[in-house]
Amino acid sequence: MRGHDELIAMRIRGNHPQAVNICDFPVKLDWFGDCPTVCVAEDHVVDLDLRFVFDMVVHIEGHDEGRADDLMQKCIEADARIVSRSCYPRQGTYQGRVPLTHKFFAK
Repeated sequence: MRGHDELIAMRIRGNHPQAVNICDFPVKLDWFGDCPTVCVAEDHVVDLDLRFVFDMVVHIEGHDEGRADDLMQKCIEADARIVSRSCYPRQGTYQGRVPLTHKFFAK
């Protein structure tokens, strides 16, 4: 997992962004305003510690529907406020493409 260290440091200081992007493919770890990106490509989902998503809005993007569902469940178990996940075709870049599937959870 890459990109989560600053987010955890923010939480330790007592603040956090409203939302986070979790990408399950290689991606640049840019911050988009108040929304950091965490990359989990090639990580074993079962081993991920996603407690940093507590009470946050989470956007999951990936190619594999099963992995995206597993990531979504991990975020729900970590008590994220809202979780959405989208799966895109593997060809080329996902930017500008319509997701093949999309799911949403809100508590």
